Amino acid sequence: MKDIHCKSLSRKMSDYVDGSLDLKTLAKLKSHLKECRPCVLFLETIEKTIGALGSLKKGVSVPQEAKNHLREKLKSVSRRG
Repeated sequence: MKDIHCKSLSRKMSDYVDGSLDLKTLAKLKSHLKECRPCVLFLETIEKTIGALGSLKKGVSVPQEAKNHLREKLKSVSRRG
């Protein structure tokens, strides 16, 4: 059953990074991350990706379409998880 729990929570990782989770879900996710190394690694990957995009030179912008595409790709990976 842990895999189902991981899939459910991995879909919430972007919201976690964005700081938009409700308190109940946030508590569940933090608790899960204390016990699940694969989910920690998945979260770190999301954070590194966001960091890499954020470190682009000023004046270089990422088109909204590309941002949306990346977000959807990350979501689809978490669904397969």
